[in-house]
Amino acid sequence: MSSQVIYGSFARQDNDLFSDKDIGIFCDELSEVNNELTILTNEGWSCAVYTYERFQNMADLGLLFVQHIKQDGIVIFDENNKLKAILNKFTPKHTYNAEIGVALELINIIPGIAIDINCIFWALDIVAVAIRNFCIAYFANKKIFVFSTHKLYGMLSKYFSLTDNDYNTLCYLRNAKYIYRNKKFTHADLDKNLSFFLYLNGLLNKLRIKHRFDICTKSNFMDSVKNMILTENMPGYYRLRLAEILFNMNIDRLSYSVKKQYSNLINSPHVDPYTLSCCILFKNTFKDLLSEIM
Repeated sequence: MSSQVIYGSFARQDNDLFSDKDIGIFCDELSEVNNELTILTNEGWSCAVYTYERFQNMADLGLLFVQHIKQDGIVIFDENNKLKAILNKFTPKHTYNAEIGVALELINIIPGIAIDINCIFWALDIVAVAIRNFCIAYFANKKIFVFSTHKLYGMLSKYFSLTDNDYNTLCYLRNAKYIYRNKKFTHADLDKNLSFFLYLNGLLNKLRIKHRFDICTKSNFMDSVKNMILTENMPGYYRLRLAEILFNMNIDRLSYSVKKQYSNLINSPHVDPYTLSCCILFKNTFKDLLSEIM
């Protein structure tokens, strides 16, 4: 049994060149949708995959992703109306202070900016995700539920009295996220994007986000990332994103077996990492990957 729903900009019909094609897949068991996931991914869809049980737990917690699906989603099919039943009962929480904090904590997994094109665009992707999640939670706290990135940035600019350059910086983060996830960057982009972090430091300060990006060596960067991955109680999504940059920065020196083991996981960080059948994250480590980089 499964359900599919298109959400995000393609559902709202305000998509542009840099928009993801977002689709949610919901099922009783993840193994049921492996073929669908492969087909949709090959067609360019960004797939978020959850069991009904997991999604129900998210709804019970009042997570804003459920509000996003309920508010913007276009259901393609829904066997036995199982997804609809979850959405119909959903109500948002009264406050989203915790979500604001979690969104900003994500930026802290960036230990510095190494002079490496993979590192630079990975960091831009992380910041883009963090600021968008911050915006969503910040306005949800005011009972305003908006999921369009451009609308969120416009509202943020108004509330924090940002300049046009600040707004354009936010928009570039969104574009950089698309460039990173579609592997459209080249080494020619290195200097331009490295200097971009200097401006980004000023923007974070205006948003009262306490983080500063400093340039570091590739060696120091990787050492910091490896230490964070091995930190106890590191959230699974953070650990996955940290492993992702180690994988991409060192892919030429990894063995075939490690590439095969981690490639799909690393390149699909939006797939629910807590229920993947490979159970890599349940082991709370990326032992094989780290052993080849040490």
